[in-house]
Amino acid sequence: MNEQWLHVVGVAAPQLTAQTQVAGMPTTDLNNLIYVPLTGALSRLEDNMSWVKDEIDGIYMQLEPTNDSLNTSEIVRGLLNVSHKNAGDFRVVVPAELLAEQKRTQRIFDIVMVAIASISLLVGGIGIMNIMLASVLERTREIGVCRAIGARQSDIIRSSSLRPC
Repeated sequence: MNEQWLHVVGVAAPQLTAQTQVAGMPTTDLNNLIYVPLTGALSRLEDNMSWVKDEIDGIYMQLEPTNDSLNTSEIVRGLLNVSHKNAGDFRVVVPAELLAEQKRTQRIFDIVMVAIASISLLVGGIGIMNIMLASVLERTREIGVCRAIGARQSDIIRSSSLRPC
């Protein structure tokens, strides 16, 4: 690679590639990647004397499980800002941050759905209440007439609107 001999320690299995962007990151074909340790890339592949400058496309870091990825990402951002003179020509992506953002978005979506369901239940309850009120108001005249001609309360409760007292 770049007229340098490298020792192959393994070959990655074929990877499926997403066809859409994830969290604003462009998609790359994972089958065309070469993984090289950072020290080896800097010492063997970076040619400072050449007029053609190769650029490092990406650095993938794997941390020990005991390390905090968010604190480490802040340290890496600081180091890159210093070495790039605050040019802002890089992006540090931490999967934990992406997951936290997805959880925040899901929580907001859940709250909105609960609010919509609550409003729907309220509107439905008001509609049912209005229908019941209208049916009672329709019978008040009938009940008044039945009471006027001597019907008892049990007669009024048992009677329907189709069958007068």
